[in-house]
Amino acid sequence: MTALNKKTTCGSIFPAIMLVVIFILSLATIELIPADQGLVAAVFAPGTSNAQMVRVAEDASAQIIDRRGSFLFVRSDQEGLPARLRAAGAYLVIDPVGAVGCGPLVLPGDKTFGR
Repeated sequence: MTALNKKTTCGSIFPAIMLVVIFILSLATIELIPADQGLVAAVFAPGTSNAQMVRVAEDASAQIIDRRGSFLFVRSDQEGLPARLRAAGAYLVIDPVGAVGCGPLVLPGDKTFGR
């Protein structure tokens, strides 16, 4: 194979690889979009105290379901939960299934996920 053929082959593969990467990143982003109400995962800075997390949940009128590291899993039946959590101090609010990846999400007292 000549140098010209190698360059042409690599040049035609690169755009295809980039499309696959963009597609996978798009799917991952879509999986993280939280519902407007129900169960969500609020993400906090490492080292955020339990008291600060509880205050954010209370300010957002959300019920605490569980805490795992910097993730606080909360629920509310009122619309606008992600916006209320961000306004109260959460850095990021994501879908709880996206927070744990492809593994099962089993939270205490929650019969919605992991069954």
